Amino acid sequence: MDLTKHTPGYVSVSVKMKRAVWNVTAALLFRPFPTKIFRPWRIFLLKLFGAKVEWDAEVYASVRIWKPWNLQIFKTDV
Repeated sequence: MDLTKHTPGYVSVSVKMKRAVWNVTAALLFRPFPTKIFRPWRIFLLKLFGAKVEWDAEVYASVRIWKPWNLQIFKTDV
């Protein structure tokens, strides 16, 4: 019986690889563009990595995203 997947703190190799690719992408293509003009670009990159983000969401370049594939940002009607 393999208990490594049920051990607290265990992170699979595939998740580590996805996070490594995301961290490189974020460092090179996400964070260097701080102005609002590049907001659609940042949302596009998040969607590329599986995030569920509406196009009118405010996503700042300074945000730290751990796992974009778990991210959901929806517009709330006020």
